[in-house]
Amino acid sequence: MAAPSLYELKILPEFRRRVKDLSLNEFLNSDMQLLRWIRARENNLDQAELMLRAHMKWREEVSFDQLLLLDMPKQCEGVILDTILGFDNDN
Repeated sequence: MAAPSLYELKILPEFRRRVKDLSLNEFLNSDMQLLRWIRARENNLDQAELMLRAHMKWREEVSFDQLLLLDMPKQCEGVILDTILGFDNDN
């Protein structure tokens, strides 16, 4: 992702203030993640806010944040392979 422009850095705190009530986690509240929404709507904060709110509503509706906590159904265990093949430098 390209480095933020001076204008983007100027409007970022305003965008963060507008979406403060969403209680975004640390990752979603990072500068670069918020800039994705701003850039997607060509620096229109009203449109970026609407899009982010719709996304967060979808995440809640489909229980997106709970997916990694789910156990794999028994009928999928033999079909979906989940073998660890190795490790990278960070394990």
